[in-house]
Amino acid sequence: MQLDGSKIEKYNSINKGITDVIIKNNGFSYEMFDPGYLHPKSKSDSEFSELKVFNTKNLHDFFPSYDSVKPYIVVYKLKNITGWYCSLSRYNTVEKNFNGGLMQPIYLDYAATTPCDPVVFEKMKPYFLEIYGNSNSFHVYGSKAQEGLYNARVQIAKDLNAEPKEVIFTSGASEASNIAILRTIERTKCDFFTAKTQHASVISIANNLQSHGTNVHYLKVDHDGLLDLNVLEEELRKSTKLSPSGLVSVCWVNNETGTMQDIKKISDLCHKYGSLIHVDGTQAFGRFHIDVKDLDIDFMSASGHKIYAPKGIGVLYCKSAVAKYLRIPRANPDVEFGIRAGTVPVALCVGMAEASRIAQTYIESELERLKLLRKEFIDTVKHNLEEIYVNGSPTYNYPGIINMSFRGCEGEALMMESPRIAISSGSACTSNKLTISHVLGAMGVDPDIAQSSLRITMGRPTTVDDIKIATEDLTNATQKLRAMSPIWDMIKAGIDINSTFKRGIFKK
Repeated sequence: MQLDGSKIEKYNSINKGITDVIIKNNGFSYEMFDPGYLHPKSKSDSEFSELKVFNTKNLHDFFPSYDSVKPYIVVYKLKNITGWYCSLSRYNTVEKNFNGGLMQPIYLDYAATTPCDPVVFEKMKPYFLEIYGNSNSFHVYGSKAQEGLYNARVQIAKDLNAEPKEVIFTSGASEASNIAILRTIERTKCDFFTAKTQHASVISIANNLQSHGTNVHYLKVDHDGLLDLNVLEEELRKSTKLSPSGLVSVCWVNNETGTMQDIKKISDLCHKYGSLIHVDGTQAFGRFHIDVKDLDIDFMSASGHKIYAPKGIGVLYCKSAVAKYLRIPRANPDVEFGIRAGTVPVALCVGMAEASRIAQTYIESELERLKLLRKEFIDTVKHNLEEIYVNGSPTYNYPGIINMSFRGCEGEALMMESPRIAISSGSACTSNKLTISHVLGAMGVDPDIAQSSLRITMGRPTTVDDIKIATEDLTNATQKLRAMSPIWDMIKAGIDINSTFKRGIFKK
């Protein structure tokens, strides 16, 4: 364990004042207040001679910088130094670590999922324990559930600038995309267009449609992952026989690189040539202000668990004018307007609506904060290491997603050598062959660079201290792996790795 000397944002004086009260109430005094977190993530436990942890129920109220994480006060002694020291920790497992237990790694995989916000959880609880009626029942339990469902729908509609009847609750973004794409294609027999960098769930739909006779157009992207709008226009111009002539599915914020497409321009092109547009808004919903009327999009998919709501809930925005393509024949029109059947999970809907409401209050401040954290991460790693590449658009991006390549290292090996952080690899292993991400491959990233990619994604609980730990771990891991890597030696010698291994290791 090690003392992290970095400051706790601007709350140090407040922290010390409250800490003084709590420690004195517990019969302790201390010689020094450490302005940083006690970060039990590095070095050995041998530096500590004694450690005590205090958890106080109301402490979180005084520390807005901690957001949804409850801090703990830690009093400790260092070997060879007299007196007690006092600090704060975000981790409730400090004592376990001191006693030889395992620490949870710092979570930096917020593009994969997010923890449920405690406020959201509390909002949902009554609908599990008290207001548990079926929202279609006529008795008081049902009517109260129906009221909760209606309010949830209104909230999300408000956050999208949509009509409540245009908000369909689903189990998540993948189901929403399936409903929008498959039913529209089935009913209209139109062509289907999607980017080669689209999320794997939509690529799977496209492959399935193509195998059953649909004309599928896989659109190329540039090196930054942006669609070439001239190419899109040319493809749309060729498909004007039907009405609608096509359905274009676009990922607003790419889940691997964070690259953002210009949805307004794409939507205008689609409608110019009589095509509909479906937007995968999974990584955009709750992170940007969205106005579906201004964007003039036809469908949009989103998931709750990306915005600190529970898993198992999502929404499909469906413009009223195109809802006819999605309705299930002979379905109950009172259940999700005849578009999705089954008992509606009111508690989850309420949770997603509350998470959406909260997210709207954070958008501007979070974007600015994440930009600073992104810059800190990228600048530090590039200062420490050579042959570092950031994949994706440097201009049009969501700052919370960083896709970085550490040339000469395997992505999975870097993850294994960085146990203090929880991140994702930008490449995937299948069987005994290493293959690169289809997103990076479509962007034309050299295979050896794509193979060494990692995805680091930040969220509301992420702090500067977390970034510091992550950059330290990845720097050390990269240096260690490169020191034993013959591939790194070849790179340093100027050998063309991609040509050398064209028939071997690196395959798209």
